[in-house]
Amino acid sequence: MAGVHLADFAGYSENMSPISFLCLYLATPAALHLRMEQVEPLPASWRGLMLDLQALRNLARQNDQSTGLRPAYTKALLRLENLRGPTADDMAERGGLLIRLGRIDQALGFLRGANAQKPDHPAIMAHLATAMTLANDFAGAEAILVLAATNRPASWRLTELAHLAMVRQRLKRNTVLAEQPSTSLANLQELMLSFPADSRLMWQASETAAAMGDQTNAIRLLDIATGELGLRDPAALRRREALRSGMHEKHAPAPAFRSYRPLAPLAPEVELPAMEGGVQPLPWSLSASARPGNRGFQFPPLLKGLQGKRVRVVGYAQFLGDEPGEAPFLLIEQPFGCWWCERPDLSGQFLVELSDGEILVPTRQAVVVEGILELNSNDPEQHPLQIRNAKARSEP
Repeated sequence: MAGVHLADFAGYSENMSPISFLCLYLATPAALHLRMEQVEPLPASWRGLMLDLQALRNLARQNDQSTGLRPAYTKALLRLENLRGPTADDMAERGGLLIRLGRIDQALGFLRGANAQKPDHPAIMAHLATAMTLANDFAGAEAILVLAATNRPASWRLTELAHLAMVRQRLKRNTVLAEQPSTSLANLQELMLSFPADSRLMWQASETAAAMGDQTNAIRLLDIATGELGLRDPAALRRREALRSGMHEKHAPAPAFRSYRPLAPLAPEVELPAMEGGVQPLPWSLSASARPGNRGFQFPPLLKGLQGKRVRVVGYAQFLGDEPGEAPFLLIEQPFGCWWCERPDLSGQFLVELSDGEILVPTRQAVVVEGILELNSNDPEQHPLQIRNAKARSEP
Protein backbone atom coordinates (compact mmCIF):
# COMPACT_ATOMS: atom_id res chain seq x y z
CA MET A 1 0.00 0.00 0.00
CA ALA A 2 2.58 2.52 -1.13
CA GLY A 3 2.19 6.10 0.00
CA VAL A 4 0.06 5.43 3.09
CA HIS A 5 1.79 5.94 6.43
CA LEU A 6 0.19 3.11 8.37
CA ALA A 7 2.21 3.85 11.46
CA ASP A 8 0.20 7.07 11.82
CA PHE A 9 -2.99 5.10 12.39
CA ALA A 10 -4.14 4.14 15.85
CA GLY A 11 -4.27 0.40 16.33
CA TYR A 12 -1.94 -0.55 13.48
CA SER A 13 0.28 -3.57 14.07
CA GLU A 14 3.25 -4.58 11.92
CA ASN A 15 1.81 -8.09 11.92
CA MET A 16 -1.31 -6.92 10.04
CA SER A 17 -1.56 -6.87 6.28
CA PRO A 18 -2.50 -3.43 4.90
CA ILE A 19 -5.93 -4.60 3.72
CA SER A 20 -6.63 -6.28 7.07
CA PHE A 21 -5.79 -3.08 8.87
CA LEU A 22 -7.95 -0.97 6.58
CA CYS A 23 -10.94 -3.17 7.30
CA LEU A 24 -10.15 -3.18 11.02
CA TYR A 25 -9.95 0.59 11.08
CA LEU A 26 -13.11 1.12 9.07
CA ALA A 27 -15.31 -1.87 9.91
CA THR A 28 -18.35 -0.22 11.41
CA PRO A 29 -21.88 0.90 10.62
CA ALA A 30 -22.39 4.57 9.86
CA ALA A 31 -22.02 7.16 12.66
CA LEU A 32 -25.23 8.91 11.59
CA HIS A 33 -28.45 7.16 12.62
CA LEU A 34 -31.23 8.81 10.58
CA ARG A 35 -34.70 7.33 10.48
CA MET A 36 -35.39 8.75 7.02
CA GLU A 37 -32.39 7.00 5.47
CA GLN A 38 -32.43 3.32 4.58
CA VAL A 39 -29.24 1.57 3.50
CA GLU A 40 -29.50 -1.11 0.84
CA PRO A 41 -27.70 -4.45 1.32
CA LEU A 42 -23.96 -3.82 1.28
CA PRO A 43 -21.42 -3.86 -0.16
CA ALA A 44 -22.67 -1.75 -3.06
CA SER A 45 -20.76 -1.26 -6.29
CA TRP A 46 -17.96 1.29 -6.13
CA ARG A 47 -19.64 3.30 -8.87
CA GLY A 48 -22.97 3.37 -7.03
CA LEU A 49 -21.22 4.33 -3.80
CA MET A 50 -19.46 7.22 -5.53
CA LEU A 51 -22.77 8.45 -6.95
CA ASP A 52 -24.47 8.43 -3.54
CA LEU A 53 -21.52 10.09 -1.83
CA GLN A 54 -21.66 12.81 -4.50
CA ALA A 55 -25.40 13.21 -3.87
CA LEU A 56 -24.77 13.58 -0.12
CA ARG A 57 -22.07 16.18 -0.76
CA ASN A 58 -24.45 18.06 -3.04
CA LEU A 59 -27.13 17.85 -0.36
CA ALA A 60 -24.85 19.77 2.01
CA ARG A 61 -24.41 22.61 -0.51
CA GLN A 62 -26.90 25.35 0.24
CA ASN A 63 -27.88 26.19 -3.36
CA ASP A 64 -27.70 22.76 -4.97
CA GLN A 65 -30.93 21.29 -6.36
CA SER A 66 -29.45 18.74 -8.76
CA THR A 67 -30.53 15.64 -6.81
CA GLY A 68 -34.05 16.67 -5.79
CA LEU A 69 -33.21 15.53 -2.25
CA ARG A 70 -32.67 18.83 -0.47
CA PRO A 71 -36.40 19.71 -0.26
CA ALA A 72 -37.10 16.30 1.33
CA TYR A 73 -34.49 16.78 4.04
CA THR A 74 -35.50 20.41 4.57
CA LYS A 75 -39.16 19.43 5.03
CA ALA A 76 -38.24 16.66 7.47
CA LEU A 77 -36.17 19.15 9.46
CA LEU A 78 -38.98 21.73 9.45
CA ARG A 79 -41.44 19.16 10.80
CA LEU A 80 -39.11 18.42 13.69
CA GLU A 81 -38.45 22.11 14.37
CA ASN A 82 -42.20 22.71 14.69
CA LEU A 83 -42.80 19.65 16.83
CA ARG A 84 -44.14 20.27 20.33
CA GLY A 85 -42.64 18.15 23.05
CA PRO A 86 -40.03 16.37 20.90
CA THR A 87 -38.64 13.10 22.18
CA ALA A 88 -34.93 12.44 22.53
CA ASP A 89 -35.10 10.45 19.28
CA ASP A 90 -36.67 13.48 17.57
CA MET A 91 -33.86 15.69 18.83
CA ALA A 92 -31.23 13.24 17.58
CA GLU A 93 -32.91 13.13 14.15
CA ARG A 94 -33.07 16.91 13.99
CA GLY A 95 -29.37 17.20 14.75
CA GLY A 96 -28.54 14.55 12.15
CA LEU A 97 -30.58 16.35 9.49
CA LEU A 98 -28.73 19.59 10.23
CA ILE A 99 -25.49 17.70 9.65
CA ARG A 100 -26.72 16.25 6.35
CA LEU A 101 -27.77 19.74 5.19
CA GLY A 102 -24.29 21.11 5.89
CA ARG A 103 -25.36 23.31 8.78
CA ILE A 104 -22.61 22.09 11.08
CA ASP A 105 -22.49 25.12 13.41
CA GLN A 106 -26.25 24.91 13.99
CA ALA A 107 -26.00 21.16 14.50
CA LEU A 108 -23.30 21.65 17.14
CA GLY A 109 -25.32 24.26 19.03
CA PHE A 110 -28.52 22.25 18.92
CA LEU A 111 -26.93 18.89 19.79
CA ARG A 112 -25.00 20.38 22.70
CA GLY A 113 -28.28 21.66 24.10
CA ALA A 114 -29.98 18.33 23.44
CA ASN A 115 -27.10 16.52 25.13
CA ALA A 116 -27.47 18.75 28.18
CA GLN A 117 -31.15 17.78 28.39
CA LYS A 118 -30.64 14.09 27.56
CA PRO A 119 -27.03 13.36 28.56
CA ASP A 120 -27.29 9.58 28.16
CA HIS A 121 -29.10 9.33 24.82
CA PRO A 122 -26.83 7.33 22.45
CA ALA A 123 -28.03 8.80 19.13
CA ILE A 124 -27.68 12.37 20.39
CA MET A 125 -24.16 11.58 21.57
CA ALA A 126 -23.28 9.85 18.29
CA HIS A 127 -24.53 12.79 16.23
CA LEU A 128 -22.79 15.30 18.48
CA ALA A 129 -19.51 13.40 18.05
CA THR A 130 -20.08 13.33 14.28
CA ALA A 131 -20.69 17.10 14.18
CA MET A 132 -17.58 17.70 16.28
CA THR A 133 -15.54 15.54 13.92
CA LEU A 134 -16.81 17.50 10.93
CA ALA A 135 -15.88 20.74 12.75
CA ASN A 136 -12.37 19.33 13.38
CA ASP A 137 -12.97 19.28 17.14
CA PHE A 138 -11.40 15.85 17.48
CA ALA A 139 -10.70 16.18 21.19
CA GLY A 140 -14.36 16.99 21.84
CA ALA A 141 -15.50 14.10 19.67
CA GLU A 142 -13.15 11.75 21.51
CA ALA A 143 -14.52 12.83 24.89
CA ILE A 144 -18.14 12.26 23.79
CA LEU A 145 -17.36 8.87 22.28
CA VAL A 146 -15.60 7.73 25.45
CA LEU A 147 -18.61 8.78 27.53
CA ALA A 148 -20.99 7.07 25.09
CA ALA A 149 -19.24 3.73 25.51
CA THR A 150 -21.17 3.00 28.71
CA ASN A 151 -24.67 3.25 27.27
CA ARG A 152 -24.49 2.63 23.54
CA PRO A 153 -26.59 -0.19 22.02
CA ALA A 154 -24.61 -3.36 21.39
CA SER A 155 -25.30 -3.05 17.65
CA TRP A 156 -23.51 0.31 17.61
CA ARG A 157 -20.31 -0.91 19.28
CA LEU A 158 -18.35 -1.16 16.02
CA THR A 159 -19.60 2.27 15.01
CA GLU A 160 -18.25 3.95 18.09
CA LEU A 161 -14.96 2.01 18.06
CA ALA A 162 -14.20 3.00 14.47
CA HIS A 163 -15.26 6.59 15.03
CA LEU A 164 -13.07 6.73 18.14
CA ALA A 165 -10.14 5.27 16.19
CA MET A 166 -10.68 7.87 13.49
CA VAL A 167 -10.66 10.91 15.80
CA ARG A 168 -7.69 9.59 17.78
CA GLN A 169 -5.77 9.14 14.55
CA ARG A 170 -6.60 12.72 13.62
CA LEU A 171 -5.25 13.77 17.02
CA LYS A 172 -2.05 11.82 16.17
CA ARG A 173 -2.28 9.67 19.26
CA ASN A 174 -0.81 6.20 19.21
CA THR A 175 -3.70 4.48 20.99
CA VAL A 176 -4.24 0.77 20.45
CA LEU A 177 -7.85 -0.38 20.30
CA ALA A 178 -8.67 -2.84 23.05
CA GLU A 179 -11.19 -4.65 20.86
CA GLN A 180 -10.88 -5.38 17.18
CA PRO A 181 -13.99 -4.94 15.00
CA SER A 182 -14.62 -7.61 12.40
CA THR A 183 -13.47 -6.97 8.83
CA SER A 184 -16.08 -6.01 6.26
CA LEU A 185 -16.13 -4.11 2.99
CA ALA A 186 -19.80 -3.39 3.70
CA ASN A 187 -18.92 -1.60 6.93
CA LEU A 188 -16.22 0.44 5.20
CA GLN A 189 -18.89 1.80 2.87
CA GLU A 190 -21.25 2.53 5.75
CA LEU A 191 -18.66 4.71 7.45
CA MET A 192 -18.07 6.63 4.23
CA LEU A 193 -21.81 7.43 4.07
CA SER A 194 -21.46 9.28 7.39
CA PHE A 195 -18.50 11.33 6.15
CA PRO A 196 -19.07 11.67 2.38
CA ALA A 197 -16.66 14.60 2.01
CA ASP A 198 -13.81 13.09 4.05
CA SER A 199 -10.81 12.98 1.73
CA ARG A 200 -8.79 10.58 3.87
CA LEU A 201 -11.58 8.03 4.03
CA MET A 202 -11.83 8.32 0.25
CA TRP A 203 -8.09 7.62 0.05
CA GLN A 204 -8.52 4.55 2.22
CA ALA A 205 -11.33 3.34 -0.04
CA SER A 206 -8.98 3.76 -3.00
CA GLU A 207 -6.39 1.57 -1.30
CA THR A 208 -9.06 -1.02 -0.56
CA ALA A 209 -10.14 -1.11 -4.21
CA ALA A 210 -6.50 -1.39 -5.30
CA ALA A 211 -5.91 -4.28 -2.89
CA MET A 212 -8.89 -6.03 -4.51
CA GLY A 213 -7.26 -5.64 -7.93
CA ASP A 214 -9.71 -2.93 -9.07
CA GLN A 215 -7.22 -0.35 -10.30
CA THR A 216 -9.78 1.63 -12.31
CA ASN A 217 -11.94 2.46 -9.32
CA ALA A 218 -8.89 2.89 -7.08
CA ILE A 219 -7.81 5.71 -9.38
CA ARG A 220 -11.29 7.24 -9.47
CA LEU A 221 -11.63 7.23 -5.70
CA LEU A 222 -8.22 8.81 -5.25
CA ASP A 223 -9.02 11.36 -8.00
CA ILE A 224 -12.03 12.43 -5.93
CA ALA A 225 -9.92 12.64 -2.77
CA THR A 226 -7.15 14.73 -4.34
CA GLY A 227 -9.38 16.66 -6.74
CA GLU A 228 -12.88 17.55 -5.55
CA LEU A 229 -12.09 16.98 -1.86
CA GLY A 230 -8.75 18.80 -1.97
CA LEU A 231 -6.44 16.26 -0.31
CA ARG A 232 -2.91 17.62 -0.80
CA ASP A 233 -1.00 15.04 1.23
CA PRO A 234 2.23 14.44 -0.76
CA ALA A 235 1.94 10.69 -0.14
CA ALA A 236 -1.57 10.66 -1.62
CA LEU A 237 -0.41 12.60 -4.67
CA ARG A 238 2.51 10.23 -5.19
CA ARG A 239 0.19 7.27 -4.81
CA ARG A 240 -2.18 8.75 -7.40
CA GLU A 241 0.66 9.08 -9.91
CA ALA A 242 1.83 5.54 -9.17
CA LEU A 243 -1.66 4.14 -9.77
CA ARG A 244 -2.02 6.09 -12.98
CA SER A 245 1.37 5.02 -14.32
CA GLY A 246 0.40 1.38 -13.82
CA MET A 247 -3.08 1.72 -15.29
CA HIS A 248 -4.07 -0.99 -17.73
CA GLU A 249 -7.17 -2.17 -19.56
CA LYS A 250 -7.57 -5.50 -17.78
CA HIS A 251 -10.33 -5.40 -15.18
CA ALA A 252 -10.29 -7.57 -12.08
CA PRO A 253 -13.45 -9.56 -11.33
CA ALA A 254 -15.87 -7.45 -9.31
CA PRO A 255 -16.52 -8.47 -5.71
CA ALA A 256 -19.93 -9.92 -4.89
CA PHE A 257 -21.69 -6.58 -4.59
CA ARG A 258 -25.17 -6.93 -3.10
CA SER A 259 -26.63 -3.73 -4.55
CA TYR A 260 -25.84 -1.07 -7.12
CA ARG A 261 -26.23 2.00 -4.86
CA PRO A 262 -26.05 2.00 -1.05
CA LEU A 263 -28.84 4.44 -0.23
CA ALA A 264 -32.43 3.44 -0.89
CA PRO A 265 -34.26 6.12 -2.92
CA LEU A 266 -36.49 8.58 -1.09
CA ALA A 267 -39.14 8.42 -3.82
CA PRO A 268 -42.11 9.69 -1.76
CA GLU A 269 -40.06 12.64 -0.52
CA VAL A 270 -38.38 13.80 -3.74
CA GLU A 271 -39.74 17.05 -5.16
CA LEU A 272 -39.61 18.14 -8.77
CA PRO A 273 -37.93 21.43 -9.63
CA ALA A 274 -40.10 24.16 -11.13
CA MET A 275 -40.97 23.76 -14.81
CA GLU A 276 -38.99 25.86 -17.26
CA GLY A 277 -40.73 26.88 -20.48
CA GLY A 278 -43.14 23.97 -20.36
CA VAL A 279 -40.33 21.45 -19.78
CA GLN A 280 -40.00 19.53 -16.51
CA PRO A 281 -36.42 19.11 -15.18
CA LEU A 282 -36.08 15.53 -14.00
CA PRO A 283 -33.59 14.74 -11.19
CA TRP A 284 -31.76 11.42 -11.24
CA SER A 285 -32.89 10.69 -7.69
CA LEU A 286 -36.43 10.24 -9.03
CA SER A 287 -35.52 7.87 -11.85
CA ALA A 288 -33.36 5.90 -9.39
CA SER A 289 -36.56 5.10 -7.48
CA ALA A 290 -37.76 2.83 -10.31
CA ARG A 291 -37.29 -0.84 -9.50
CA PRO A 292 -38.00 -4.21 -11.16
CA GLY A 293 -40.86 -6.09 -9.48
CA ASN A 294 -43.04 -9.17 -9.73
CA ARG A 295 -45.44 -7.34 -12.05
CA GLY A 296 -42.88 -5.69 -14.26
CA PHE A 297 -40.85 -2.55 -13.76
CA GLN A 298 -42.31 -0.38 -11.00
CA PHE A 299 -42.25 3.42 -11.10
CA PRO A 300 -42.97 5.85 -8.24
CA PRO A 301 -46.22 7.84 -8.66
CA LEU A 302 -44.38 11.13 -9.20
CA LEU A 303 -42.44 9.64 -12.12
CA LYS A 304 -45.56 7.95 -13.55
CA GLY A 305 -47.23 11.36 -13.57
CA LEU A 306 -44.64 12.55 -16.10
CA GLN A 307 -45.45 9.82 -18.63
CA GLY A 308 -45.94 11.42 -22.07
CA LYS A 309 -44.73 14.83 -20.89
CA ARG A 310 -41.69 16.78 -22.00
CA VAL A 311 -38.78 16.47 -19.59
CA ARG A 312 -35.19 17.66 -19.35
CA VAL A 313 -32.39 15.44 -18.03
CA VAL A 314 -28.68 16.30 -17.74
CA GLY A 315 -26.21 13.42 -17.99
CA TYR A 316 -23.60 11.77 -20.18
CA ALA A 317 -24.10 10.07 -23.54
CA GLN A 318 -23.11 6.44 -24.00
CA PHE A 319 -23.47 5.87 -27.75
CA LEU A 320 -24.73 2.57 -29.14
CA GLY A 321 -24.11 0.92 -32.50
CA ASP A 322 -22.06 2.14 -35.43
CA GLU A 323 -23.75 5.50 -36.02
CA PRO A 324 -22.82 7.70 -33.07
CA GLY A 325 -24.56 11.04 -33.20
CA GLU A 326 -27.73 9.80 -34.89
CA ALA A 327 -28.55 6.36 -33.46
CA PRO A 328 -30.24 5.98 -30.06
CA PHE A 329 -27.90 6.41 -27.12
CA LEU A 330 -28.02 5.84 -23.39
CA LEU A 331 -28.06 8.84 -21.10
CA ILE A 332 -26.35 8.05 -17.79
CA GLU A 333 -25.78 10.06 -14.62
CA GLN A 334 -21.97 9.89 -14.62
CA PRO A 335 -19.48 8.53 -17.17
CA PHE A 336 -17.76 5.19 -16.60
CA GLY A 337 -14.85 3.26 -18.06
CA CYS A 338 -15.87 -0.38 -18.45
CA TRP A 339 -19.34 -1.32 -19.72
CA TRP A 340 -19.08 -4.84 -18.34
CA CYS A 341 -18.13 -4.04 -14.74
CA GLU A 342 -19.35 -0.46 -14.14
CA ARG A 343 -22.54 0.08 -16.09
CA PRO A 344 -25.47 1.47 -14.07
CA ASP A 345 -28.59 -0.54 -13.43
CA LEU A 346 -31.67 0.09 -15.58
CA SER A 347 -33.01 2.83 -13.30
CA GLY A 348 -29.80 4.78 -13.86
CA GLN A 349 -30.07 5.11 -17.64
CA PHE A 350 -32.47 6.51 -20.25
CA LEU A 351 -32.66 5.26 -23.82
CA VAL A 352 -32.75 8.44 -25.93
CA GLU A 353 -34.13 8.58 -29.47
CA LEU A 354 -33.47 11.87 -31.22
CA SER A 355 -36.02 13.68 -33.36
CA ASP A 356 -35.64 13.42 -37.12
CA GLY A 357 -32.71 15.50 -38.28
CA GLU A 358 -31.26 15.90 -34.79
CA ILE A 359 -27.59 15.02 -34.33
CA LEU A 360 -25.52 14.93 -31.16
CA VAL A 361 -21.81 15.16 -31.85
CA PRO A 362 -20.04 12.59 -29.65
CA THR A 363 -18.64 14.33 -26.59
CA ARG A 364 -17.27 13.59 -23.13
CA GLN A 365 -19.01 16.64 -21.74
CA ALA A 366 -22.36 16.55 -19.98
CA VAL A 367 -25.34 16.81 -22.35
CA VAL A 368 -28.82 18.26 -21.88
CA VAL A 369 -31.60 16.10 -23.30
CA GLU A 370 -35.18 17.34 -23.77
CA GLY A 371 -37.90 15.02 -25.02
CA ILE A 372 -41.03 13.01 -24.27
CA LEU A 373 -40.74 10.63 -21.33
CA GLU A 374 -42.03 7.10 -21.93
CA LEU A 375 -42.13 4.45 -19.22
CA ASN A 376 -42.20 0.75 -20.02
CA SER A 377 -43.31 -1.69 -17.33
CA ASN A 378 -43.84 -5.00 -19.12
CA ASP A 379 -42.19 -5.22 -22.55
CA PRO A 380 -38.83 -6.97 -22.06
CA GLU A 381 -37.75 -5.88 -25.54
CA GLN A 382 -37.96 -2.20 -24.64
CA HIS A 383 -35.98 -0.10 -22.18
CA PRO A 384 -37.97 0.82 -19.03
CA LEU A 385 -36.95 4.52 -19.19
CA GLN A 386 -37.06 6.20 -22.58
CA ILE A 387 -36.93 9.75 -23.93
CA ARG A 388 -38.28 10.05 -27.46
CA ASN A 389 -38.56 12.92 -29.94
CA ALA A 390 -35.53 14.34 -28.18
CA LYS A 391 -33.20 17.23 -28.72
CA ALA A 392 -29.73 17.03 -27.19
CA ARG A 393 -26.89 19.50 -26.78
CA SER A 394 -23.62 19.64 -24.95
CA GLU A 395 -23.87 21.54 -21.68
CA PRO A 396 -22.05 24.89 -21.98
